[in-house]
Order: sequence, then C-alpha cells, then structure tokens
Amino acid sequence: MTQASTVEPTPGSDQASEEALQWMETGRLAELGLLSAELLHELRQPIFSSKALIELMRRKHPDDDGLRVIEAQLQHVQTLLETYTVSSRRTRGRAEPLQLDASVNAIVEMMQPRARARQLRLELRVVGAGEAVMADPTGVRQIAVNLVANALDAARAAVVVTVDGCQLRVSDDGSGIPASLKSQIFDPFFTTKPPGEGTGLGLAVAQRLAADSRAELEWDTGPGGTEFRVRFPAL
Repeated sequence: MTQASTVEPTPGSDQASEEALQWMETGRLAELGLLSAELLHELRQPIFSSKALIELMRRKHPDDDGLRVIEAQLQHVQTLLETYTVSSRRTRGRAEPLQLDASVNAIVEMMQPRARARQLRLELRVVGAGEAVMADPTGVRQIAVNLVANALDAARAAVVVTVDGCQLRVSDDGSGIPASLKSQIFDPFFTTKPPGEGTGLGLAVAQRLAADSRAELEWDTGPGGTEFRVRFPAL
C-alpha cells in the first residue's frame, strides 16, 4: 500500500513563493513594455500614411460617412501613439475640463461599425444636460473604448452607454461574469477568449486610467448582464 507523503513548508517559503511570482509578473510587464514600444514605433508610419490617404479621399468625397468614421478611428489611434511613446515611463495624463457626453458620443460613433458587424445594437443615452468633468481627454476616450469593446464582446443583443452628469455607464445584456472569475477581471493578461482574440488588458487599462483621472470605477453583474460605472470628478 502506497502512502502519500507530505512535505512541511519551511519558514518563509510562502513569502518567497509570493515574491517569486511578483518578480515573474514584473518581468512579464517589462517584456510587454519593450514589445509595445517597438510595436508602437512600427505603427506610426502606416498610421500617418493612412491618414494622408483618407484626407485626399475626403476631399473628393466630403459627404462619405464611412471615410469620416475611418478618419476618426485613425485620429484616436494617433493620439494614443503620441501619448504612450512620449516616454517609456508611466506618466499621468493632464486633466482638463471636457464635456463628457461629447467625448463619449465620439467613441460610440467610432464603435458603431463593430457593433453592426456583430449584429448588435449600440445605443447612447444622455440624461439631462451635458456636464463638464475634469479629466485627461485621452484617458476618458480610452476608458470608453475599452468598456464598450468589452461589452460588445459579452452582449447578446445590445449595449447601452449612458452619460448621466459626471458618470459614464456601459451595460450589456450578456450572461454575466461567473462568480469564480470576478476577482480576476482586472488582472493584466487575464482573458477568457481564445488565443489571438484578446490581450486581457482592456479592463486592467480602464481601471488604471480611471485611477489616474481620480475617477471611481464600480461594476455589477448578474444573469441579465454586466454594467460598469465610472464617475469622473466634476468641474
């Protein structure tokens, strides 16, 4: 009869293991940073060339809504490139007054083609008069992009984006987040998507950008869907 043997952990072994895991995670983040810097550098030229081509096409077709959407998407990507290649160090964006409803509306328009491609309804609702907030404009746009993209991935039929005063709400009608995964959704690199279909960074980046803007990020989930709420500082 074979008996299972047990090995008692040596003092401090748990702490050492935790430190090792932290070092491994730090290494992964450092590698990602180097890879991202190289990738962003390589992306700049095709982005600029594409913008120039779209500008020429819009001169010939000034009323083409498709070209307008593509131009807006390229501008958003260019802004992100300029933001993340200024320095290899993590820097906090400069907060300034902005109209939350206008910023979010631009993102919803930009994401409409993705929603239509998936046969989903993407709706923007503005409650009351638009209110100004104090936040980094690029950070606000990226938070909205990431939350809407995440909702479109989860939705069964519709995603509703609501601007209510200083609060942004993004709701989907998906099946909700399983209880076993709730503690992991903001972890960098965590994703339930197949390889090649997700980086696992969308919610982690949204959480970090919300903190940079001193915004409050909350969320609820259930069988009828998930809602993320971001309350930005009022002007």
